[in-house]
Amino acid sequence: MTDSLRLINLRCRDCGDETIIGPHEIARRLREAGQLRREANPEQEIVLALFEEFLPNLKCDACGANNWKIADVPIDENHWGEPVLCEVCKQQVPPERLEIFPNEKRCAACKDKPETDEPEFCAICGGLMAIRQRGGSGIAGYVMVCTDCGRSG
Repeated sequence: MTDSLRLINLRCRDCGDETIIGPHEIARRLREAGQLRREANPEQEIVLALFEEFLPNLKCDACGANNWKIADVPIDENHWGEPVLCEVCKQQVPPERLEIFPNEKRCAACKDKPETDEPEFCAICGGLMAIRQRGGSGIAGYVMVCTDCGRSG
């Protein structure tokens, strides 16, 4: 993805639930829905275009409706700089936390959660790779296997 960060504020028209998401969260949601698979770091413009097409299918976490509206990202007059999204839950890290910990990438609720790596994709078909136990007796062995084509890598 490109270095410029574009945040989207999604607002449910039914219940009023709001969430601010960035390019990585948008790509994650598209991958979960099977709409984006091949590239680990796709172009931001492509991801945003796919997301706008997929938006009518996206369900609200609060009420389950498919009635999202893209709204402007609210700007806090006291905030200096770009909003920081928590790398775990993708919610905005409070500016008060960033004043104390300027390099923090996680909100207070997620600070103790273990770090997760970006998903791996198959070099052949672009499918999501998963860890599977290797067959046989004795000590258990694990291997990365493509969920689409079944190739190990």
